Amino acid sequence: MVEKIKNLSNKSLEYLFLTTLLLFPISIALRNILLGLLLISYLFNKIINKDFSLPKTFLNKYILLFFIFSLLSFINTNNIKASLDTLLSPIFRYIAFFIIAYELIDIKRIGKYIKLLIYGALILLSVGLFIDYFTNDSFFYRANGYGATASLLIIFFLSLIIYFRKPKYYIIYFLGFFLSINALILSYSRGATLGLIFAIIYILGISIWKSLSKKYTKKILLSTMITFLILVLIITPYILPDKLINRFKNTNFNYNTNPRLLMWRTTLEMIKKHPIVGTGLGTFNYHFLYNVDNVFEGAKLSVANRKHEKPHNLYLFIASEQGLPSLIIYLLAFYLVLRMSTKKYLYNSSSVFLFISWSLIGFLIQIFIHSFVDTSVLYGHVGLYIMIFLVLFLKSIGIEKIEEN
Repeated sequence: MVEKIKNLSNKSLEYLFLTTLLLFPISIALRNILLGLLLISYLFNKIINKDFSLPKTFLNKYILLFFIFSLLSFINTNNIKASLDTLLSPIFRYIAFFIIAYELIDIKRIGKYIKLLIYGALILLSVGLFIDYFTNDSFFYRANGYGATASLLIIFFLSLIIYFRKPKYYIIYFLGFFLSINALILSYSRGATLGLIFAIIYILGISIWKSLSKKYTKKILLSTMITFLILVLIITPYILPDKLINRFKNTNFNYNTNPRLLMWRTTLEMIKKHPIVGTGLGTFNYHFLYNVDNVFEGAKLSVANRKHEKPHNLYLFIASEQGLPSLIIYLLAFYLVLRMSTKKYLYNSSSVFLFISWSLIGFLIQIFIHSFVDTSVLYGHVGLYIMIFLVLFLKSIGIEKIEEN
């Protein structure tokens, strides 16, 4: 009887995880339900199997330190409920998903996971574009968060085309690639677009470096990359849609009327006052409104702009609410993952491993650039893509040949 319960628990956990991989990008409500059920099932599975071990990775100490400083930020919070909400989502949510995914993912079954991610992406793109084009509602339209998702999917499908060589699926890969471009254009997201451009430049650069024969020198490569970068910067304004170009041209740099500049000034004030543990998770809006109304003379904001809960800059957001040590921990972990994934990409020959590392590198560069003007990585439909490929990468390190199911 106990064995039957264990088998049922194991299967239920696996099916819930696979369902989450398929459906997590589509809706916030559905994603929260799936993640909640997944966590409950995982904990029950741990209890029934009497296995309370946790996966061991080089990131564990950084995750633990980041979580500790998140808790320490409660010292200065003026809103316990808001702090708890932020701690649970996204911080605890991401940590829990990372642990569960690391334990459940079998790298030898990567084919199944990738198929689910492809189908989930196509469902997302189809539903979103249908809503934008054929209804009065909007999905990708002017949505920075989904603009970031679209840019990640462009990298994902491009990586599939290059490395995950399955000719019978090429039509699907190209369909997803072009639908993702359409979604990004609809989002009018400047940050997502810049992030994508830098990601493509970076991964093209390391791809060229990897493919060079020994007769070429690094000076020649560096000259080529600089020339390519200049050409991209020159050509880009002519290939982007006019409406998106106009968004760049019409950027408002007036401190008193641009809400983002006001938010950034607010975070700097918050960091000055509480540099070590921050002002407390979930407290940005309170400090933002206080500074707008009492400190920044002449500031004028609409009712909608007064509701911002994040400062449209991930780095300032972390430093202001959790303190500078939290930001340093985040950036160090980010750097180590990027350095390791780049190094492994350069010296590995497995096509599936190259696909995983190429995608992860592109995701990291995109989100690194985008985070200067937004906090889109906090959205589950963005962050979970990065988490999944991070786990795939960590599980596949050192494997030269991966069986594709």
